[in-house]
Amino acid sequence: MGSVVGEGLITLLTAGVKYADNAGRLGKTGAFIQKITNLKRLRKVKNGSTVYRGVRSTHPGYKNATQGIANPRRSIFGHKNPALHNAGNTKSKFTSWTTDRNIAKRFSGNDGVILETTVPKSRLIFTPDKFQEKERLILGPVRNAKVTRP
Repeated sequence: MGSVVGEGLITLLTAGVKYADNAGRLGKTGAFIQKITNLKRLRKVKNGSTVYRGVRSTHPGYKNATQGIANPRRSIFGHKNPALHNAGNTKSKFTSWTTDRNIAKRFSGNDGVILETTVPKSRLIFTPDKFQEKERLILGPVRNAKVTRP
């Protein structure tokens, strides 16, 4: 039997679906629920957050930034602690972004670039924001960001 899921956007066939048992093991239903969860995440891209990253011309990642690329300083051996990153240890698997273009402009200086991208809110990692920069972290590299001048 078919069922319509979420505002009529997706029709999925659910014949033969088994429900999860009390031990939390998920059979066909688990896979079904996971597919719906993933589809909801994809839909959030439309409602994502726009973030900015200012990169000075003296920053080691400047050349990549001019091409719309932001790489973490330590993508393999870096730490994954948002509070530590926010406190100043940027040898992490994150790149720092802000929701405020003017703050990104402060980081880019007059000779740098500002990257702009829209990502699903689920991909953004909040920090303690010790310096009140409206900081958000993104795990891993970012590609195809829009490049603008300050």
